[in-house]
Amino acid sequence: MKQTQEIKSFFYSQYFADGLRITIGCIVPVLIFATIGQFTNGTIVSLGALLVGLSDTPGAPSHRRKGMIAGAILTTLTFILTNIVNQNVYLLAIFIGVACFIFAMFAVFNGRAANVGLMCILMMLIHVQIHYPLAEAINYLGFYTLGGLWYIAISLSITQVRPYRLAEQELSETIRYVADYIRLKANFYDAKIDNDKNYLKLIDKQVEVNQHQENLRDVLFQSKRSIKDTTKVGRYLTLVFNDIVDLFEQSMAAHYDYNTISERFGPTGILEDFKNVILKYTNELDNLAYQLNTNTQPKPLYDFDSDLSRLHTKIDQLDKNQQYSTFALRKVLINLRDLVRRIKNIYGYSHLQPDDVKRKEIDDAKTLCSKLCN
Repeated sequence: MKQTQEIKSFFYSQYFADGLRITIGCIVPVLIFATIGQFTNGTIVSLGALLVGLSDTPGAPSHRRKGMIAGAILTTLTFILTNIVNQNVYLLAIFIGVACFIFAMFAVFNGRAANVGLMCILMMLIHVQIHYPLAEAINYLGFYTLGGLWYIAISLSITQVRPYRLAEQELSETIRYVADYIRLKANFYDAKIDNDKNYLKLIDKQVEVNQHQENLRDVLFQSKRSIKDTTKVGRYLTLVFNDIVDLFEQSMAAHYDYNTISERFGPTGILEDFKNVILKYTNELDNLAYQLNTNTQPKPLYDFDSDLSRLHTKIDQLDKNQQYSTFALRKVLINLRDLVRRIKNIYGYSHLQPDDVKRKEIDDAKTLCSKLCN
C-alpha cells in the first residue's frame, strides 16, 4: 500500500508535472514541423521551448512569468552577440570569458536567475562556432522566439486553468519534508543511534524544509490570490500552510538532553514507545501530504488518544518505581499532544465552509503577505 502511494504521489507531484510540461513543449513542435517537412525549423522551435522551460522553476506565478520572459530575451540577446563576434577569435575569447562570468553571477540573486544564466551560457556554447548571415539569423530568431512563446503559453494556461495546483503540490512536498524531519528526531529515542551524526542529518533536513517553505510562501502570498480569494480552496491552503509552519517550528524548538534521557530511561523500554508514536505521527503527515497531492479529502489514519494515554500511564508507573524524575518525559508527552492537536485541526479544515473560516486568520495572512511582499 505504501509503495502504491509513493508511485501515485510521484505521478501527481510537481516534478512529474514540470517534466511533462517541458516534454510537451519540446516534442510537439518537432512533430508538427516534421509532418510538413521542416524538421530543422522544428528543432529550433523546440530549442526555444527547452531553454525557456528550464528557467521555469517553481515559485509565484508572477516570478515564473518574469523568469521565462527574462530567459527568452537574454538567450536571444546572447545568440545575437555570439553570432556577431564568432568570426573573430580574439573578440570571441573575450566575449566567452565576460559572458560566462556575468551569467554565472546570476546565481547571486536566486535559483531562478541562476537557471536563466545557465540557459544563456548553453545558448552561447551551441552557436559559438556557427555564423549565420543576417537573413538566416532573423529566420532562426523567429523560430526560436516562436518556441519560447509556445512554452510560455503552455505554462501560463495551466496556471490559469488550475490556479491552486502548484500550491497544492508544493504544500504536499513541504509536509513530506516536515515528516522526514520529525522522523529524524524520532531517532533520538533509539539508544543505538549516534546522536551527533543524527544532529548533522537533522540540520541538512531543516535547510531543505526551509527552502520548500520559502517556495510555498512565494506561491501562496506573492500572488496574493489565495488570500484575496473567498473560495474554500484558497483559504484552506492558507490555513494548512500556517499550521504546518507552526508545527515545524514547534518540532524544532522541542529540544532535550537526549543523551541523559537515553541513559536514564533507555533500559525501561519507554523510549521505544515514544519513538513508535512519533513514527506513527510522521506516517500521518505522509498520509496528509498524499491526500492533498491527489486532491482527495484528507482523512486521518490513526487515533492517537489511546497511544498518548498509554504513554501517560507508563510515565506514572516509572514515576513511582524509578529514582529519577520523569519531568523530561512529561515534557515530551505534552509536546506530542500539541502536535497531535495541530494535525487534528488541519484535518478539520477540510470540512469547513468558506464562511466558517475566521476572518482573523485571513487578516493575519494578509498582514504576513504585506510584510513578505514589501
